[in-house]
Amino acid sequence: MKSTMKLDGIAMITRVVVWQKGYFRHKQRNTSCIVIVDLKSHTKRRRAFIMYEVENLNFSYGEIAAIKELSLSLTSGHFWAIVGPNGCGKTTLIDLLCAIKKPDKGRIVLFDKDVYRYSRKELSRMIAVVPQEFYINFPFTVRDIVLMGRHPYLGRFSPPSQEDYDMVDEIMDMLGIYHLKNKMITDLSGGEKQRAVLARALVQDTTVLLLDEPTANLDIRHAFDVFKVLCRFILNKKITVIAAIHDLNLAAYFCDMMVFMKNGSLISYGKLDDVFNEENIARTFDVDCHVYFEPYSGKRKVSFKG
Repeated sequence: MKSTMKLDGIAMITRVVVWQKGYFRHKQRNTSCIVIVDLKSHTKRRRAFIMYEVENLNFSYGEIAAIKELSLSLTSGHFWAIVGPNGCGKTTLIDLLCAIKKPDKGRIVLFDKDVYRYSRKELSRMIAVVPQEFYINFPFTVRDIVLMGRHPYLGRFSPPSQEDYDMVDEIMDMLGIYHLKNKMITDLSGGEKQRAVLARALVQDTTVLLLDEPTANLDIRHAFDVFKVLCRFILNKKITVIAAIHDLNLAAYFCDMMVFMKNGSLISYGKLDDVFNEENIARTFDVDCHVYFEPYSGKRKVSFKG
């Protein structure tokens, strides 16, 4: 599948070539189409619903409060960025959203049901997670690591199907790691491992994708490539991406929704155009800043003064 994405002004222009075999399928064969999409107007036209409802959430590590009385509603079909200083609770919030941790107080509702009432298998078909830190010490091939994302759909003794392998190969190709498929995961660089773990999450084919610093080990080109792939999945597969991101300008370039956190508490959240402003950034990070429209990228950016 050949697919390119170009950001021209505020418009996101996506050319999707749909072919007869592959992950993104079409009823007709050998069909190509040109899709011109403005992500912001696209999400306005799309019927969104509240996917996550977080109510009065509290979580502590011993006597240290990590999340304090946090409440918010996360709507579906968006690219959500969670931003805030180190130690503000971003990773803890992601762990709570995927039910790895359980809150001391409050509740998290996912699709009108308490997230802790789902079985692990049910959650594995709904939520895929890319953690900030991951350790893979066994010499599996990259293809085998990515294929593990299909595990929730396989019977106990059932081998992967050809369709599973096709999906794995296509997503690896989209993330630029197909040429590494036969290499041992232990022989990859940090950035290559990160893309392999992201490929595994995308192969899991879930409605929700939770990412903790997904571009931390990537150079700017590969960071852009990864975020473009995520935008494609949001538009074509109607998934929801929730990502903890340190780079504010990268978040503002690709995300259409944003959550500001500080010291375990919510500062502000909502549509990027409404919350990505000097007041919220200054309150969150304790810095002097200037938010402006940058003509070359066609996006809002922030600059800082020491």
